[in-house]
Amino acid sequence: MERETLCIVLAATLLSVALAALGAPAAGAVPFTPCTDSAASSAGFTCATVPVPLDRSGALPGNISLSVERRLAGAAPSRDAVVALAGGPGQAAVPLAPFIAQAIAPALGSRDLLVFDQRGTGKSDPLSCPALTGAAAETSGSASELVASCAGELGPARADFTTSDSVADIEAIRVASGYEKLVLYGTSYGTKVALEYAERYPQNVEALVLDSTETPAGPEAFHLSTFKAMTPALRELWRRGACAGVKNPVADLANLDNRLSTRPLTGVAYDGAGKPVKLSLTRSDVYGLLLDGDLNPALRAEMPAAVHAADADDPGPLLRLAALSGVTPAASEETNEVDLALFIDTSCEETPFPWERGASEATRIVEAETALNALPGSDFYPFDPEIGLLDQTIPLCLSWPDASAGPPAQAPLPDVPTLILSGGQDLRTPTENARNVAKLIPDAQVLTVPYTGHSVIG
Repeated sequence: MERETLCIVLAATLLSVALAALGAPAAGAVPFTPCTDSAASSAGFTCATVPVPLDRSGALPGNISLSVERRLAGAAPSRDAVVALAGGPGQAAVPLAPFIAQAIAPALGSRDLLVFDQRGTGKSDPLSCPALTGAAAETSGSASELVASCAGELGPARADFTTSDSVADIEAIRVASGYEKLVLYGTSYGTKVALEYAERYPQNVEALVLDSTETPAGPEAFHLSTFKAMTPALRELWRRGACAGVKNPVADLANLDNRLSTRPLTGVAYDGAGKPVKLSLTRSDVYGLLLDGDLNPALRAEMPAAVHAADADDPGPLLRLAALSGVTPAASEETNEVDLALFIDTSCEETPFPWERGASEATRIVEAETALNALPGSDFYPFDPEIGLLDQTIPLCLSWPDASAGPPAQAPLPDVPTLILSGGQDLRTPTENARNVAKLIPDAQVLTVPYTGHSVIG
């Protein structure tokens, strides 16, 4: 099979008869009009709204209005289009449209660009849970109680915000916009959406570009690939004498984690405004700080020396990094741009947790701890295994009542041109993920970019 230039983007699919039966717009029927947003308009985008069913099974009534933006490559719509998919789950893509168009401009060629907010995010009927915000969250108890309250507020509709639902939405957009095939360009969680689309609609996928890829079945509940990636990432920063005085950054981090298991690191640091801030840094905060470096090269570069200093009883540099990055209190893996309710909903409904779906919270706790104890402690080095249990999505989802049947069984991926980009220092979606996905697609190419964290193109 001939391969076109792999620096393009990703592909998508087709199911017009079924979508028409479900009330989706006819092929090519969606009208794109000038965007009211000045940034989108000045970047050459036009806007449209594509209505799709809330629940494609028909059990629940109602529609979702998907906010879609399009930039034409020429005077008329092209035959095929590039679809850009954001991360999260829960990140809106429409605000990123001008940046995406600029970042991948050389790869668009004669193809139109489509960007849309996935259901439950941005302008596509965003999800919200009052239990998670404001005074309600401050006066309530544990995170588990807040998440259970959120599930109750969302009701049965929480089953309709999974990756599979977003995949069906992409197909509805493709049909309504009149495109034959799609090139799918996904970043982070967007790669999971792209891969599932390729599984379900392989005949309509022209190509895939996966930036910082997740595996089709991922993310794995304990995030073992993240811990495995820490050693090579820290050593890449440290090599060639880049960190004077630091002999072993991985051992330093392990020593610090062990010390923080008994008491936090405390002291005073200065924030970005030069004001003194009293901080107490836990092992969870250090873990969050390390992950935060995925998106902040300066923070990532300073971590080995700051950890080394903290391990030598000088907490100042590490506390300063925490103050400047906002990691304290411990931050989640996602940014503030992510819809929290959507993130929790999708993550809890489809993450392959180490418990039986439908099990009680008490049973889930036991099963999760049993699964953790069955793993070698070295799998979490340089951290303690407790981080693998408490600092992932497991605690958030212990009380979540599953409303969906769970993700469908994985199908073969199509033999299409595929480029997988991976940052050599990416901890959220490590290069191991990229290599595992490449094994599923004939002739897929993996490009590892050294000294780079999460989101290579970004």
